[in-house]
Amino acid sequence: MSSSSVTAAQAALAQLRQLQKRPLVLWSAAPLVSFLVMVIFRKQVRLGVRQIMALLYGEDLKSKQNTTKLARFKKVLFENLKDLKSHDAQLRKDGRLYIVELNPSTGSNFEFYPRGSKVVIVETELMFEQLYKKKQHEFPFSHIKVERFIQGRPESLKDLPDASVDVVVATLVCCSVENLAVSMREIKRVLAKGGRYYFLEHEQYQDPSWGYSIQKAVNPIWKMCNDGCNVSRRIGEVIEYVGFHSVTMKKYHPAEIPFLMRPLVVGFATK
Repeated sequence: MSSSSVTAAQAALAQLRQLQKRPLVLWSAAPLVSFLVMVIFRKQVRLGVRQIMALLYGEDLKSKQNTTKLARFKKVLFENLKDLKSHDAQLRKDGRLYIVELNPSTGSNFEFYPRGSKVVIVETELMFEQLYKKKQHEFPFSHIKVERFIQGRPESLKDLPDASVDVVVATLVCCSVENLAVSMREIKRVLAKGGRYYFLEHEQYQDPSWGYSIQKAVNPIWKMCNDGCNVSRRIGEVIEYVGFHSVTMKKYHPAEIPFLMRPLVVGFATK
């Protein structure tokens, strides 16, 4: 074989090797590209997760998890709602309560409320208002009276006066608020004396532990992919720190809950 033929063969082999490497390079870069896309469009992703699920299935991920895996905890949590008396004379006479729920999504908690409860919804996503109107004659919406829909965030309940509410409910909400301490202070502010804040939240594992280390490692990407959900917060400690008159709280590690969200704090705080 002539030297020119050998050179041509070597050049062809080199080109072939380059072509073989390209898919490998592309596949290797895929995670980085995906991460950069998530960072650039993180706000759009956060706003879109709950909206897309609601449009496709009539519920979002939070509500689906609420209604299935957390039902047994909610039955116990809300059991004493029926014994609570309203601070409002007329509502107390009628045996009703004034309840504010934060980010209820598709209303998975409504079935646990006393019949005829006056409910005000504070919801980040405006689209859920249409869902409530559409289903107002169906259970559990027909079980209560949704008096008002407020588009807003738990950190700012400015449309609600001080000491005006009997009950505030938030389940799987505190993980995604931007400022947890501010949200707690707002909840306490709007509650009447003797009013209660009912909560069911996931929080971080005890530090140090393998669970805690895993949560800290995946938390940045998890937040971007899951509506801002922060799996590394000490929510129970913040609730106790805010200064409620009393806090009744239990911690669970139910096997049916995904590992990252398994530590649960469930209970109520009384003003």
